[in-house]
Amino acid sequence: MTASESGGKRDEASLVKRIRDGESELFCEMVRDCQRALYTAAFSILRDAADAEEVCQEAIAKAWAGLSRFRMESKFSTWLVQITMNEARMRLRKDRKHRFRSIDESVETGRGIYVPEQLIEWRRIPSKELERKRMREALVRAFECLPEKYREIFVLRDVQGLTITQTAKLVGITESTVKTRLLRARLRMRDLLSAEVTLKPKAPVVLKRAAAVPCVLVWRRVSDFVDNQVSSSTREAIELHIVDCAPCKAVVDGVRNVVRLFGDPRLFPLPRGFRRRSLQKVRSHILSLRRKGAPSRARGSR
Repeated sequence: MTASESGGKRDEASLVKRIRDGESELFCEMVRDCQRALYTAAFSILRDAADAEEVCQEAIAKAWAGLSRFRMESKFSTWLVQITMNEARMRLRKDRKHRFRSIDESVETGRGIYVPEQLIEWRRIPSKELERKRMREALVRAFECLPEKYREIFVLRDVQGLTITQTAKLVGITESTVKTRLLRARLRMRDLLSAEVTLKPKAPVVLKRAAAVPCVLVWRRVSDFVDNQVSSSTREAIELHIVDCAPCKAVVDGVRNVVRLFGDPRLFPLPRGFRRRSLQKVRSHILSLRRKGAPSRARGSR
């Protein structure tokens, strides 16, 4: 744990203690700071803005009720995102109308080797392109085609910016599984977006060796490469490879573009009035408990 993380946890511990002592408005302030993270987490599972908002409000109410059980082993925002994701999964199981298209298994062979569907040369998409409705819609359409287990990881890692370790703890899977799902999500997003945002027609898939590194290795390590999570020797080998291999360069550039675009907060804006409505909801909930003479659920036993 870094010094800043340690200091942040101490600050949160102080705030939580004050909330338990009766300063309920501080709870609203802590919620306000992580509203976007809650919404994107819920939306990644439900793919419906109205349902995602309802789930966020339910999760916030549950967090208030269970604040006495918050042991501060993680950040408050991480704990609240986890509650939100659990609520979203329960909503998904109860509501049969939510169905998603499975990832196209043809992108992997029986041995689990990814084969790009479109090896198109990507151009860098300027950030200002996200101001165009057509571009945002294309990105969201591609995002919605991912199945839940990939969307969750993609949102936590590339939209919210959590680390691999944080993501693994939050979802309850191994770091290796997080990396695998993230790789597949990024590559599939690249394939889905190629037809939308690139200029050149499809090119045939060509497997070859370049600079002593096979294309398959580049595809398997592209996610780690983009995240700067490879050794210097591997990075050098991949860089040499993509100089001579246009298809692999297209894959690397495409994944890098996907990560950059989905990290922009403009892509998943909060619904109009979301911040106000969610805070009004929690304030109303707290006030209702007080009027009924119920003890504050946030206090808990000491």
